[in-house]
Amino acid sequence: MAVVLAGMMALSGCGPSFSYPNYEAASADVKRMVASHDPIHIPTLIAGLRHKDERLQKEVAEALATFGAPAVKPLMDLCHGGKAESFLRDKILPGMLSSHNKPRLKALQAHAMRRRQCILLAISLIRDPEALPDLLANVDDPARDVQLAVIRALGGIRNAEACEPLAKKLQDSKTPADIRIASAKALQECGYAPIKDLMLKAAMDTNSVLWMTGIEYINKTRPREALDVLLPLLNNADSWLIGNTVVATLGHLGSSQAIKPLFDAYDRGPGGIRATIDATLHKSFYTQIGVTAMIPLMDDPRPEVKKAASNHVERACCELLSPANHVQVRRFVIAQAPRFSATLSWNLMARGLHDPSPDVKADALAAIKSDPRPVPDWLRYKLEKMGETSKTSNP
Repeated sequence: MAVVLAGMMALSGCGPSFSYPNYEAASADVKRMVASHDPIHIPTLIAGLRHKDERLQKEVAEALATFGAPAVKPLMDLCHGGKAESFLRDKILPGMLSSHNKPRLKALQAHAMRRRQCILLAISLIRDPEALPDLLANVDDPARDVQLAVIRALGGIRNAEACEPLAKKLQDSKTPADIRIASAKALQECGYAPIKDLMLKAAMDTNSVLWMTGIEYINKTRPREALDVLLPLLNNADSWLIGNTVVATLGHLGSSQAIKPLFDAYDRGPGGIRATIDATLHKSFYTQIGVTAMIPLMDDPRPEVKKAASNHVERACCELLSPANHVQVRRFVIAQAPRFSATLSWNLMARGLHDPSPDVKADALAAIKSDPRPVPDWLRYKLEKMGETSKTSNP
């Protein structure tokens, strides 16, 4: 335990103290230091990163970021140097976790990790253009968490000088996926013109996480091209994750051109992707246009497709007949009713008889009279009560 205490003393050093009677007093002084914007306060704020109160640690990190360029080197020194801290966190504490002081040692280790997270937060929030040289000097830092913080800061500064190293990271297939994704987002923030083509390539990448980032970007900025990218991927998606993501994204695009490919994937796909397709069709394609595109698939020679298409069309029509939908949509549903099973057809037509629109009522009555199937007794009784007896003679 003496070694641990010695390590903690080494962490504290002999610099400025950050001691206050309570959180409110400390928070008020942090705000005062930020308002003065005098770099002389940076060492005091650095000391504040060791505070036990997590709220105050975050406030201090955000305060350090406001000082911009002068704060970069001290923060980087904490990430790079900090030999006593890293030795304590990575060597001593893990090795002693089996001792009788295990709860205390775990708490010390957690505090050290929170402090590092706050240091990285401060770096990532820097928005001072003058900090650019120091940040670029650390853009390839061996520590991945430091790289990510620097990349996020570069994206926030939005300077063209940062684009070249970020573009290299995005295009390098050996770079970890999280670094590539952070670089892509930073390039978007920087307004990097070639990002459109880079993200299109990312959408074809074999890394599923990067692929999803590319698709997300294309979906937002180039929806017409997204469909051209997604449909081939839907046909060749070996990954369950990719397949489900493609399906969900197609639903978000909402193009009726996606409906047949979705049913094609339904026919050959496993249960997991079928469930996603069902949910996507329900969420995005229960519309007049969607039903119109699904109707031909009710006669598809593939049994699974035929069954699924019939189920979706019938469910969609039941929902679309709600008075909340436009009268033309409701009239469309009544026009489709005769193609369904007798039970569903008669129920839809009967609902149409009670529709608030006279046009829908007239369409429903005409559909009943023209349907060659025998009218059920319950509907015959309803028609007689309405004075419509012309079809009650049907057997």
